Amino acid sequence: METLRSGAYPYYLKERILGRSGHLSNDDAAQFAVSAAKNGVKDVLLAHLSHENNTPAMALNTVRQALDRNGCTSVSLAVAPRSEPSPVHIL
Repeated sequence: METLRSGAYPYYLKERILGRSGHLSNDDAAQFAVSAAKNGVKDVLLAHLSHENNTPAMALNTVRQALDRNGCTSVSLAVAPRSEPSPVHIL
């Protein structure tokens, strides 16, 4: 949250993102990934990254740690690139 608060986004956008339905945090994504993995999901593709306030490494670390803590170590985890197509993911 501190990254967002001190970032370059205008005030109105920061307020929307900080609101109840304006942002998917890495922690929220991690909780969802764990729930999905416990229900049989084998591949998770993170696509919730902002341009300025979240990095692929931050997202990957948060979600991977949550998956590992919950025994979901075999789940494949990747980040969708921001500026180019990602590899094909077969569902």
